[in-house]
Amino acid sequence: MVIAHVKWFVEVGNEVAPFSLREPSVGLWALIVVGLIVLATVLNKFIKGPSKKWMNWVNSTRSKWVYVFQVMLAASLIYAAVNQVILVPHYEASTLAIPIVELLAALFLLINRWVWMGAGLLLVTYLASAISYGPEEVADYINVLGIVAFLFLEKPINKNSLKWKDRSLDVLRISTGAALIILAFSEKLFAPSSAMTLLSQYDLNFMSVIGINYSDRLFILSAGSMELVFGSIMMLGVITRINTFMLASFLVSSNVYFFLQGNYSEGWMELMGHLPIIGTALLLVLYGKSFKVDNQKGPDSR
Repeated sequence: MVIAHVKWFVEVGNEVAPFSLREPSVGLWALIVVGLIVLATVLNKFIKGPSKKWMNWVNSTRSKWVYVFQVMLAASLIYAAVNQVILVPHYEASTLAIPIVELLAALFLLINRWVWMGAGLLLVTYLASAISYGPEEVADYINVLGIVAFLFLEKPINKNSLKWKDRSLDVLRISTGAALIILAFSEKLFAPSSAMTLLSQYDLNFMSVIGINYSDRLFILSAGSMELVFGSIMMLGVITRINTFMLASFLVSSNVYFFLQGNYSEGWMELMGHLPIIGTALLLVLYGKSFKVDNQKGPDSR
């Protein structure tokens, strides 16, 4: 359930008390979160970056991988448009105008022309969701704003913006990390009601399934805490490849679990909704924390 958007699958269930620091398990997980972040920071000083040969290859194919990201984003937008939702599965579009905007944005991304226009249309859909459902409701999709900025920087309208191009991945990484942190609090740590309802409907508590006495409440706390860890490490830009690989592993495992349980519609919903995150993970695994290269120290990309 790490990185799974609970509200995609269930309505708010019976009210469940938020987590409190007075709970021993919360205090223990707080120590674990801090410990893992400190450990990641220390490890980052000792783990060597990729070879020069690898970085030469990924840098020479950068435009191709950025286009792969665009295709994943376009596929997610097409899925949203077909299902008449605004970006994500649970935001229903009240007018056909939004699906049309999503299809146009996807078109610009796929033909790889006027990508900045596609980015602008993507921004329109995010603002539409904020207007329809409230800014606080869409805060955990702040990575969409990062995607918009990433596309504007990668495919700028004019050459004056090219000087910022190598910082595009930094913006994408930081916004994705921020989205994870917000999601950890908004759907789990501060408001576990929907997550508890989800676990009552789907056997996602794999700890309990394999026979370990691990309550659903503790599982939600664990999932939220790990989202907090992943998001914080991503924002800090330390052990980026390792962090992203672990995050992607959790994401894929939850998606596969839906399919194995026979919940195909939920599995496809999560896969298509998370394609932009998967595309982001692909870039971070390939390039590390940044596209920027320091001529003295080499790629800034562990």
